Amino acid sequence: MGHFISASCTCGYSNEHLSIGGGMLTFTTVCDHPAYCAAGRHVVAVNLMEQPITCPEGCAGTPLPYCKTPSLQIKRGKGLVSDWDGLKINTGLYKCPRCEAYSLQFHEKHAYFD
Repeated sequence: MGHFISASCTCGYSNEHLSIGGGMLTFTTVCDHPAYCAAGRHVVAVNLMEQPITCPEGCAGTPLPYCKTPSLQIKRGKGLVSDWDGLKINTGLYKCPRCEAYSLQFHEKHAYFD
């Protein structure tokens, strides 16, 4: 069962609807996870099972998954926001695509999809 998280930064940037994982019918082909899209200056959910990874909004370049790109996080958090099949997002500080400061945080939404 997949779930949703949100992202927000002190600069005012936010994305309230980021999917993680896949549903019962899609978990073998879909593993959505938040990614840093520099070209679009936003956080998008990308399917890690699709190669190459592309921005779902059509921006150029390759979005970088936060869970697989350590350079996008400056301070690890003690708590977990998400752990989907070992792909973790913690409560730490991540690079914001809008202001480029390491002040973006992810938050649990307690909303699930199937």
